[in-house]
Amino acid sequence: MAWLSCDTVELSPGAEDGWARFQKALIRDTGAVVMRVNKPGAGDSDGNCGATDFDTEVAGYKAALQALKQLDSVDPNALAIVGASMGGAIGPLVAQGERLRAVAAWGTFARTWFEHLLAQERRRLVLAGDSPSVITEKVRGLSELHARVLFDRLRPRDVLRKHPELGALWYGEPDGLYGRPAAFHQQAQAANLAAAWEKVDAPVLAVHGEYDWMMSRVDHELIAEVVNRLRPGTARFAAIPGTDHNFMSFETAEKAFRREGGRYNEEAGRTIVNFVRDRLGLSSASQGQARDAASGAPPPRLNADLFAPFIGDWDVKVTYRRPDGTVLEAAGTWTFGWTLEGRAIQDVWRVWTPTKNPLGYGTTIRIYDPAIDAWRVTWHGAMNSLVYRFLARRQGDAIVLEGQEPGDPARWVFSDIKADSFRWRAMTSNDGGRTWVTEQEMEVRR
Repeated sequence: MAWLSCDTVELSPGAEDGWARFQKALIRDTGAVVMRVNKPGAGDSDGNCGATDFDTEVAGYKAALQALKQLDSVDPNALAIVGASMGGAIGPLVAQGERLRAVAAWGTFARTWFEHLLAQERRRLVLAGDSPSVITEKVRGLSELHARVLFDRLRPRDVLRKHPELGALWYGEPDGLYGRPAAFHQQAQAANLAAAWEKVDAPVLAVHGEYDWMMSRVDHELIAEVVNRLRPGTARFAAIPGTDHNFMSFETAEKAFRREGGRYNEEAGRTIVNFVRDRLGLSSASQGQARDAASGAPPPRLNADLFAPFIGDWDVKVTYRRPDGTVLEAAGTWTFGWTLEGRAIQDVWRVWTPTKNPLGYGTTIRIYDPAIDAWRVTWHGAMNSLVYRFLARRQGDAIVLEGQEPGDPARWVFSDIKADSFRWRAMTSNDGGRTWVTEQEMEVRR
């Protein structure tokens, strides 16, 4: 689901703009059946987009989802929604009552439409180079104009007839804005998007480009906050450095505003593609990978979202197996969370003896390295000053961390991974990796 304007989602031959390249990546690299939906009157769709209101557009997307579920090539229990710009705000409305594997939103809003418009107006004026005092006066006038359209349910022409002094500030149409009628904006203002996100029962990814002047970072942070408040660890926010609303990267925010010298940021698209692919369980042997191999294109990354399913709080039951054959059991907690603005995952691990004495405290930092399609993992043991380094990749249904320290090989394994449980083992080898001995294992649940 895409943007606010009435532009078609169809891809013209040779289209290489940011939006076109993102759509191609979504279709090519997820290995999923992808349905793109035109608004009424856009592309081959019947109707008049310029006269279509917000509620009618949402209903159209809902009907498209139901049609998708009826296709023989589609598993109705393995669905994801990807919404961009206005489509990112419509996504949670379409998701109501649906069983979904994932919902992703790029460059969107989650507060009221009025709040969004005012924040956008100020950013536009700042980047255009107006002075602070001029910006204040213009925003005051634009606030009045937008308020009358949204709250008094007037057309811009009606507002300007009563307040001709605001005419110099208006850049939209007499009956609407951005090619959509006043009713569209009024209904968008009436939508409670926070309430809609509260009802989304699926993993959520909200992604914002650093130089996207059209949309606010705070809205994407709000999406993750709203979802995680009710279902901790279900949603995450990701910021893409130096990137604008159109998936293009620039040297500065000013150049992004003027569209000077931009290039497509593949990492922006991959962040969403990897999330959707992993949530749909298409990370290996997908049709998309087969097509890429046949064409000679590099395969999509398999490991970019490797540790995202563990975000949240867990209870652990630990078993230590000593060389003399004795066994020590303990219990504790394990908490995973995104850090460094979505660029790393850190966990905090605490374990106590049955008599509640501290047995082990530590933390792990995991940072994805796209150059090797693996996670660089560093464990810090706070009670014994141990530091271990690993490289983590997916192996079948498990996640395997291979030790990078000198000496006997070490391996940590996450396996039997489910939404509410997994198994973890620490293993060593005394014969160069031919055989492995489990020294520690954990049963982890939430």
